[in-house]
Amino acid sequence: MAPALALKPAKRGKSQASTGTASAAKKADIMIAIGATGSGKSTRVNGDIQRRGLDRLMLWDPQHEYEGPAVSTIDALATAVQAPTFRVRFLPSWDTKVRIKQFDLFCRIAYEAGKCALVCEELSQVVNANGGGPGWTQVLTAGRHRELIVYGTSQRPALVDKTALSQATRLYCGNLEFPPDVKVMSVMLGVGEGDIQALGPLDYIERHRETKALHRGNLKRGAPP
Repeated sequence: MAPALALKPAKRGKSQASTGTASAAKKADIMIAIGATGSGKSTRVNGDIQRRGLDRLMLWDPQHEYEGPAVSTIDALATAVQAPTFRVRFLPSWDTKVRIKQFDLFCRIAYEAGKCALVCEELSQVVNANGGGPGWTQVLTAGRHRELIVYGTSQRPALVDKTALSQATRLYCGNLEFPPDVKVMSVMLGVGEGDIQALGPLDYIERHRETKALHRGNLKRGAPP
């Protein structure tokens, strides 16, 4: 049963998730990480969460990659985000149609809760090149008004909706295996295809939209700010 999405505003302390870059001037704060298995996507996302000390966190965790309390129903998720601070993993259904509906509600709940971060792992399971449903679109295009911090990961850019790639304020690219993926990311990052083809394990190229800065390195030696 789907919950009522008119969530009651929780009494909040000085939440780190509400005092980051997203709240300062209500700017978009969206990191999309693209790369083959083992390219450092989750490492990059986890490192950023820890660096920023985020304490209002929703995790879409289909592969059970994260630690912490987990729920598997939308009602339980809606209840969990009523707390002043929370770190809650949502374990979606294996049924594709159910999972897609759950993801839409997951995003809607994040939007209603506000001042929180949401991590969306394996986006290709719930979105396609044409979009990811109204909840996901709302989070991407209007999440800044609710002071949301958005993280999304995918193994291939072709399997992520165009809105996510275009709205990303930080676009991370690890090593890729397929030439069409290399071509897409070279255009999105503004680098040569050879630069991406040369990426090894945990190597990255990351573009920051606002500053137009291009960061290169290896996650073993640290990540961009």
